[in-house]
Amino acid sequence: MTFVASFETYVVRANRVRYRVAWTASTVVNIAAGTASDVMYRQGASGPVGALRGVHRTALLAEYPGNAIR
Repeated sequence: MTFVASFETYVVRANRVRYRVAWTASTVVNIAAGTASDVMYRQGASGPVGALRGVHRTALLAEYPGNAIR
């Protein structure tokens, strides 16, 4: 099977999000053999942004209430 995880990382300065990079990490797992390939990383869309995505802001506040990053 192929396992793929998607991520978004942000550059933050003075509690303001300035830049976002989307990327994925994937590996092929052979369950019968108990093996996995090396993890492959791929960069997706990136560029300047003015704020966290709503779902990311919600997740950040759930883990760190009162966080000032926008």
